[in-house]
Parts: sequence; structure tokens; C-alpha cells
Amino acid sequence: MAQMYESSSGVILQYRQGVFNVVSTNSNVDNFLVKNVNWPWEMISFCRRIMETKDKLYVSDTEASDEWCCVTPLQ
Repeated sequence: MAQMYESSSGVILQYRQGVFNVVSTNSNVDNFLVKNVNWPWEMISFCRRIMETKDKLYVSDTEASDEWCCVTPLQ
């Protein structure tokens, strides 16, 4: 999917007990989300937005988005 949409990140996430966890991800060089990385609900994220709105989300320029401004690569 990431390749089809020319996206740097394609991820399958799990959300439970207030934490997002990366279950699977693509191997693009510029994808900072790696398997088993997690972050709390409280962190502003596109994943949280999808959960809150229950709507689809496509962002063509994530770096220009207000939601992206607080994101730093997770370690």
C-alpha cells in the first residue's frame, strides 16, 4: 500500500489499554515507524484522529499538517 500511494509509511497498528503499537510496517528507508514501537493515546497523532473521528484519512503532505508538527521519530 505504501508503495502504491508513494507513502513513506505503511503500518498496521494495534490499539489497546491506551497505547498504539506498530504490529507490522513497510521497509521504506524514510519510514521511522518500526515494529513494536508504541506511543500513548495522549500523543497527538493521525492514528488518534482516525480513532476519534472513525473516518478515513489521507494526508498528501504530512509535514505541512498541524498534527505532524508535534511528531518526532520514535525510538
